[in-house]
Amino acid sequence: APSSRAARVPVRRRVKAAEAAASESSDGFSHGRVPAAALKEIVTKHRRPLRLWHSDYTETPARTRLASIICVLEKWNTRRKSDARCCALHGAVSSAAAALETVSTWPCSESWFSSVSWQCASCGVLNGDGDEECNFCGQDHEQESSEESGGDGTGDAAVRAEEAD
Repeated sequence: APSSRAARVPVRRRVKAAEAAASESSDGFSHGRVPAAALKEIVTKHRRPLRLWHSDYTETPARTRLASIICVLEKWNTRRKSDARCCALHGAVSSAAAALETVSTWPCSESWFSSVSWQCASCGVLNGDGDEECNFCGQDHEQESSEESGGDGTGDAAVRAEEAD
């Protein structure tokens, strides 16, 4: 077995280090030794395939996840503790972290996400059967479906014909 340090470091840690080094490179090289393109190839080669809870949909973008969390936190009025954080935002984040810690102790749920039936093409949020528009950004589901199928945003011609009857 090789005794080099690189051989002992788990692949995941090497991949993360390579990603960080490649992202810091401004001249196409990382630390002046390895071309950034070579690091990117290593990262891609060792990256595990993306596994999502709902394989029929794409991953909700990080910016949407963050924005949706902020939208929830803006609606909370939490206690200001004696060792209060610097501001209401960070106080709410502290309260959210405590709430998430509680939720993480709950038993597993096989029915979680069971009502998902479509994903908003605009923001990536998952929505249910009864949702006519996205619960997060308000994008109309029917318009979205029509645009995805090459329609003009007013719905399928067959649906319009049925509505006329």
